Amino acid sequence: MNRTTVHKKMPVVSRGGRLRYNKPCERCGQMMHNVGFARKYCDECVVLVKREQCSAAQKRYIANHRAAHPKSTPYKDIRTCVREAEALGMSYGNYVAAGLDHQQITCTGGPIPMDHTHGSDADDL
Repeated sequence: MNRTTVHKKMPVVSRGGRLRYNKPCERCGQMMHNVGFARKYCDECVVLVKREQCSAAQKRYIANHRAAHPKSTPYKDIRTCVREAEALGMSYGNYVAAGLDHQQITCTGGPIPMDHTHGSDADDL
């Protein structure tokens, strides 16, 4: 079986033992001269095809990554954390270390009152 019957395109140039072909680009149809058998796209289209492939791969990665790693709960505002920590009788550092800055605290006695002194009493001074 000779080599020309295996491939649909006939080789036109043999350089250093490699067969070269004339064939059309699969995307735009422009004729490509002296290209390898596996070449599918012309120089202009290969840039566009690579860009499309990278974009699609990035979208797949983002979709899979977000599905596997859902967003964490957002942090509360620091002023809210300080008020809630004072209402619970703990420092801000202990409040954050306990992970309470991620969670919603429900009080049975209604909303936590806003304190403008932030832990220091005017009478203690």
